[in-house]
Amino acid sequence: MTLGEKTTEQSMRLQRHAAVSAWAIRFFWCIVGASLVAGIFFRTDHIRHRLFWEDESFAALYVSGYRGADFSRMFDGRIHTIAQINKFQQVLDPSRTAIDTIKSIAAEDPRHAPLFYILDHFWAKFGGSSIPALRSLAFVFSLTAILATYWLCIELGGGPLAAAAAASIMAVSPIFVNYGAQTREYSLWATLIGVTSSQLLRVSRSPSKEGWIIYAAAMVVSLYAEVLMVCVLASHAVFIVMRRPADRKNIVAFAFSGVAALVLFLPWLVTCARILVGTEKLWARNYYPFHLILEKWVFNLGAILFDAEYANLLLTPVAGAMLLLLIYSVVRLLRDESANVIWFLSTLAVGVALPQFLIDIATHGHASAIPRYEFPLWVALAAGLGLFFGRRIADDKKHAGLAWSLVFGATLTIAALSSAISSAAISWWDNDDEYPSSTMAAYINESGPSPLIVAERLRLELGVDWQLLVMSHYLAPATRLLLFTGEPPPLPLSRSSNTFLLMPSRATLAAFETNPNVELTPVWTYSLASSMLQGYRRSLREAQGRRSSRDVAFLYRVYRRRGNPTGRLP
Repeated sequence: MTLGEKTTEQSMRLQRHAAVSAWAIRFFWCIVGASLVAGIFFRTDHIRHRLFWEDESFAALYVSGYRGADFSRMFDGRIHTIAQINKFQQVLDPSRTAIDTIKSIAAEDPRHAPLFYILDHFWAKFGGSSIPALRSLAFVFSLTAILATYWLCIELGGGPLAAAAAASIMAVSPIFVNYGAQTREYSLWATLIGVTSSQLLRVSRSPSKEGWIIYAAAMVVSLYAEVLMVCVLASHAVFIVMRRPADRKNIVAFAFSGVAALVLFLPWLVTCARILVGTEKLWARNYYPFHLILEKWVFNLGAILFDAEYANLLLTPVAGAMLLLLIYSVVRLLRDESANVIWFLSTLAVGVALPQFLIDIATHGHASAIPRYEFPLWVALAAGLGLFFGRRIADDKKHAGLAWSLVFGATLTIAALSSAISSAAISWWDNDDEYPSSTMAAYINESGPSPLIVAERLRLELGVDWQLLVMSHYLAPATRLLLFTGEPPPLPLSRSSNTFLLMPSRATLAAFETNPNVELTPVWTYSLASSMLQGYRRSLREAQGRRSSRDVAFLYRVYRRRGNPTGRLP
């Protein structure tokens, strides 16, 4: 072969390689566009289908300016309507303002900082208090979280490809879709994690007085959105000190910004300390064996790319493959990225997760196994995956970019499919699917006109208060509720009664069962969770010495026995 022929062959090979690389980049951007559209669709589907669960019901209570104590006064031995129950979750009373929202949260649950609930209060004033309307603000923040993660990857030096990859992953990631349309502060938190982190990277690289002021202001807003941002601030401090120990100017500027933010947050921090000492999240301190905590951690980590709760067990290898891909991406990041990127993502990831994990190991609690408390970790993993795929796709050696574009497309397809399943489901692992509220409501609605629900105030024991708040969204408007505290009041009964006893205490159940004038028929409702998740929860109950919810009837139908002419329960 002559020199000219060799040159021509090399030129053709380079042209083919350039064409393949260009095709890979075009394919990548098509994937990105499709993922963003799919992510929006999944979140809107979630808004319409997903059960409005316990946490969201209490969020609506606070958004409306009420407290749990206000609702508890409804348990007065009288019959109430659904409209009277729903008013506690609707922004209708003009005398209830955002100040009442702040006071309600400060008095009963200051672990949830007030910013999101204040914003949702004003949002509901204009958009209404329906379930989609209350959730729509969180939906908006879930979209801004995607933009904030894009910015974070740019500041980490990833470039447009890596940033777009991270945004695509967040768009279809099951864990971000699950929390992206709930009436809670978590999508706002994800946004502010990205904003504060991006601003820190920018101002530490190009210091300016204005930049540090912006960082301090953003951190104050973030702290009033989520109390756990204190841990993110601590992770930022570790990054600044450990990466640039000789850069005293930046360290001092960060110290002033951080202290200023904490001082401005101090009033709410004091409220948290005063209210929550000795009582904070006692349910999160329930006994969890160490191996079950680890199982839940593995499940949570896999859920960033694949959530198989309702999938067939045959799909478990897919979850394993996604977990291995996640581990491989972390290993490659630790090997290939700059120390600056490694330090930042590592400190962000462990800032909240590590302290909670260590506390759980010491106390056998499970706070670290609750995904909604670990959003800094999920944001760090999304950014890390974006950097990983962005670097691989930009590689122009031996068509590597095309191969990794295909892998990226397959990964997003798997994540999107699992998000499609979860977003269309009525209930999921993150919203108490052991309590089939909508199923019970549907059964009651079909029982006949104007059904009567009898319920006692037993929030601490069985959670009937929140169960009623949830079910009120799904019960027919003509439903009546006889709410009481202590001894059950007299109630009208008939042989064709459509009267129901909801989640009674043992004492109340015994009183009904031993009464010769009353006949009880249990209405068996079962967990909506997958068999896999039910097996995990069964192991947990056995370790804690608790009985299964399958052994307990949450709902009983109440009839009058023959021979009771008055038809009234004394």
